[in-house]
Amino acid sequence: MTRAFQKHAIDRNTVVSTSAIGELTIVAPEVNKEVLAKKPCGETVLAFAKCCEAAIQGDEDMKEKMESMKAGDRDLVSI
Repeated sequence: MTRAFQKHAIDRNTVVSTSAIGELTIVAPEVNKEVLAKKPCGETVLAFAKCCEAAIQGDEDMKEKMESMKAGDRDLVSI
C-alpha cells in the first residue's frame, strides 16, 4: 500500500479520512446516492466523506453491517 500511495502521490491520511465514501457505497449504495444527491456544488471531498460517515453512524443496521463486514474474513473491497 505504501508504494501505491507514493506512486500516486496520495497521503495515507487522505485515504483514511475519505474511506467512509467507499464504505457507504459498498454497504448501502442507495443511501450513498441520496447523500450524493444532497451534496452542494463545490463541496470538498472531505466534507462529503463526513456526510457519508454521519449517514453510517446514524443508522444502527448499516453500522452493524459494515462492522461485521470489516470483522469478517472478507474485506469490504472484495464484496
